[in-house]
Amino acid sequence: MLLLTIAMAASVLSADGSTASAPLSAQPAAAAKVEDDDKLVCETVQVTGSRFKKRVCMTVAEKRRRDEFNARYARQRDATTGLSGDRANSMDGR
Repeated sequence: MLLLTIAMAASVLSADGSTASAPLSAQPAAAAKVEDDDKLVCETVQVTGSRFKKRVCMTVAEKRRRDEFNARYARQRDATTGLSGDRANSMDGR
């Protein structure tokens, strides 16, 4: 709740510290984004070497950070190996 209050206060203050009249439609959107980031989402993943699946839960913000990290890692790996697209996914490298 404190984060929500800070976010709303920051949207009302301008760079010089004076209060600016922010559009009313922007305030609920900022509050909704903060609440969405804190929402808990769960997914079921297959565990390598097991017949059992595992349930993994994290916040939307954590999931976004994980997805960004994985995408950055994949781009870096592709740039290092010289593979991209379908060639990166093929087993024989042709």
